[in-house]
Amino acid sequence: MLNLLFYEPEAETPTGREALTEACRLVGITFEAPAEAAYRPGRWHDPVTGAQAIIDLGIPDLTGDEDPHPPTTYSGWRALPLSVQIPLVGPHWHAVEALTMVERLTATLPGVVPLDTEDTRGDDDGDSGPYPWSRPRRIAHWEVLRTAQDLVVPRLNRGSSLRLWRWRRERAAAAITHANLHWPEITVLLDRETGAARTSALIPLGQATALPVVDLLVLQHPGGVGCLAFEDLVALTGDLDPLPAGARRLPLTDDLQTALRNLPLLPVRRFATLLDEDWQD
Repeated sequence: MLNLLFYEPEAETPTGREALTEACRLVGITFEAPAEAAYRPGRWHDPVTGAQAIIDLGIPDLTGDEDPHPPTTYSGWRALPLSVQIPLVGPHWHAVEALTMVERLTATLPGVVPLDTEDTRGDDDGDSGPYPWSRPRRIAHWEVLRTAQDLVVPRLNRGSSLRLWRWRRERAAAAITHANLHWPEITVLLDRETGAARTSALIPLGQATALPVVDLLVLQHPGGVGCLAFEDLVALTGDLDPLPAGARRLPLTDDLQTALRNLPLLPVRRFATLLDEDWQD
């Protein structure tokens, strides 16, 4: 986990529990314990991109013992009973989205500064933190921590991953402006033969479709289901008209539909579905 603690200047009026709770509510954090509980574990989840973070508000009950890992103290700074943990699994843009949430959280708490517990110096010669927030630095450190985990999971091409991120963020709005088209979900598949992760979209032939630029098209027609590389479609059709969210318009012509039905396709049994936590980019 990338673990973030929160501090504020001791000279400022202390931020109360109610203000912390309200700030969490405003960014969509939900808690598993009632408001009166001394310790409230919580979670943030972005339904659009799938990004997540784990939240701790308050101090957990350690059966009367002192916390073996109390927040580090810094001269002139006050530790707040709030922490955010960002998982080291999934695509890098999950971390980007979670850190964006942290920025929104602190924007509602004047003077409050997040501190990365494993990266507490601005530079080698500088004083220990807290120090000014830098989201690019936090993203870079998240990448370092993930690499150190040495996770053995399938890897998705970074370009394919970024297109998936854009699709999730922009698809809903694009589908409203082009409601006459089918806007499919993008899934990530494991190629059992190569061990690589590949993006895919299920395309029902005979329907006007906004085509995401994915690695594989899963074609569904009366003759069966199979997979086609996106570049093989482009070789057949030439450049396709662009649409919002990075999509392309799939022509609904009889000749193309017939050609797609007759193309040799990769068998679907070659692939297995992956969740976001099952691959990295």
